[in-house]
Amino acid sequence: MIDAAAYFEEVKRYFIYLITEYSFWIRDEEIRANVYYDLRFRSQEKEISISYENLEDYFLVRLYLLHDGQMPKFNDKEGIMDLRKLNEVIISRLDKQEILLNNEFFANFSPSNLIGREILKAAKDLRLCLKHFDEL
Repeated sequence: MIDAAAYFEEVKRYFIYLITEYSFWIRDEEIRANVYYDLRFRSQEKEISISYENLEDYFLVRLYLLHDGQMPKFNDKEGIMDLRKLNEVIISRLDKQEILLNNEFFANFSPSNLIGREILKAAKDLRLCLKHFDEL
């Protein structure tokens, strides 16, 4: 298990590029006891939820496409995308050099536990996906 403060600190550190490269801002930090944590980044067009369920050890990154500044409806398959599905579409299109450059960007990070490694992997994957998101 990871406590909320440590979780939010790692997410903010690894996903800082959302703010510096893509003009996102932190919209919300949600904590439900020690069971569920969710940090949300938002831009004019997108919202990204980075959540973790402690008891289930379940980590999820979702991207929401906003419609007139509003979140998509729950069943909107085109407006809600899991990072895993984005990876399937985008990562296979990338050349090795782009992946290596992305890995260099994150080279100074060294997570100390399993959830930290999952967060870092997601940050790497999302950065690559966002660079090619408009090609979908």
